[in-house]
Parts: sequence; structure tokens; C-alpha cells
Amino acid sequence: MSDDVRLELLRDAIAESGLDGQTKDVLADDLRYAQEINGTQDPALRGIKRIVISGIRRELLAHERTERAIELHQAKCSVADGLPAASKPAKWIVLLTPWRWPVALMCFSPFAGDLVAKVISALK
Repeated sequence: MSDDVRLELLRDAIAESGLDGQTKDVLADDLRYAQEINGTQDPALRGIKRIVISGIRRELLAHERTERAIELHQAKCSVADGLPAASKPAKWIVLLTPWRWPVALMCFSPFAGDLVAKVISALK
């Protein structure tokens, strides 16, 4: 046990976080370094310890914020019929997705009139 409660709390937070193994290892190494500095009276080392602890806390908070943002996005973007709820009125756009470039070229081409005339003559 260390004499700094923050280090123990951060150790537990790293262990319980949903971080990947490599990130946990990096944060654990940083925490070990802070524990080695623990108890020193050197102001420079105490400052380094604060910076290291702050970096660990920021990483944990950033991970929590990212998880919350993903959960909020998933809650807002309820998928029904394979499409997000917000895009249901524009379902035809999704259906045209594989054809968007040919359709765009056909619509905005200077030869669009000729293409329409040829299609109509081919259908007659």
C-alpha cells in the first residue's frame, strides 16, 4: 500500500476499465513510475508525479467519454430495416447508392438530353 490514495484508486480504475491490454499496460507502467516517485520531497519529482497521475486520469476519462458517446449515438440511431431512423424518408437514396455516380453523370452531363432521347427511343 502506498501513502497516496490516488495511486490505489487509479490502480483499481485501470484494472476495471474496458481498455485494451496494451493501453492498460502503458497506464500501469506510468502508475508504477508514479509509485516509485511517491514519498519524495524533491519538488521536481513531485511535479512529475502530478503530471503522470494527471495523464493517467485524462486517459481514463477520455475512454469513459468515448464509451458514453458511442452509447448515446447507438441509442439515438436506432436501426430498423437496416437503415437509421433519421434516413427513412431518404430510403431511395440508399437504394441508389451503387448507382449514384452513373446517375449523377447522366443528370449533370451536357449530353443528358441526348441520353434521355436514346433511352426513350430504345423503349419505344
